[in-house]
Amino acid sequence: MCSVSTVIQVGMPSDKAQYIHRLGRTARAGKGGQGVLLLASFERNFLRELQDLPLREEVASDTASGGSVTAAMRKMNPITIATAYQV
Repeated sequence: MCSVSTVIQVGMPSDKAQYIHRLGRTARAGKGGQGVLLLASFERNFLRELQDLPLREEVASDTASGGSVTAAMRKMNPITIATAYQV
C-alpha cells in the first residue's frame, strides 16, 4: 500500500468538498499528512469557503521570480484559462 504524506493542489478546486476529498488521500489507514493549496491572487476568494478549517496562509511574492508568473499569466489566452477551470 502506498502512503501519501503530502497533497499539493494547484489552482482553485471546484468547491470545498472537492478540496477536502483531495486532502483525504493523506489520511488513508489512519495516517496523517498535510496539504498545500497553491492559488493565484485572483483565486484567493476561495479561501472564504475554507474559513472554518484549520489553515495557515502564507503569501508568496511574485517578486522572487522577477514578476515572471504575472507576466506569463498576462500572455495567456483568457479562453484557455477559463477552459482549465471547467475541467
